[in-house]
Amino acid sequence: MWAISLRRVVTCTLGCAAGAPLFFWMFTAMITGVWQWLIVFVLAYGAVGALGVLLGRVRPSEVATAVILPAAPWLLWMIPSLVMESRPLAALAWPVVVTVLWGIAWVGGYVVISARRPPYARPDGPNGASPLF
Repeated sequence: MWAISLRRVVTCTLGCAAGAPLFFWMFTAMITGVWQWLIVFVLAYGAVGALGVLLGRVRPSEVATAVILPAAPWLLWMIPSLVMESRPLAALAWPVVVTVLWGIAWVGGYVVISARRPPYARPDGPNGASPLF
């Protein structure tokens, strides 16, 4: 169970604020065909996830959800318009793209958690004696 804290609210709000222009710029880079910028914007999702976990100390799933939340209105607009243009496969691709972006933001946050984790201790006890024997 998680509790609402000011740090969590501020981090998720900043994640939403970062996700809105990122998705718009990514969409623009895809439409115009500037693939170099597309790669930069997609990797920026991972950076936002990492910064949210590092500075905000929230779970990677919370930051990832906050970052892709601004994509919901775009999805609600794009899916019906692409279906009406007789492009149902293109309409189905956009939820997959948003899911991949969520995963990239989650991986960025998880990398921070993995880097903070202390190295594993020896499996045997402190005096060299195995706990099993």
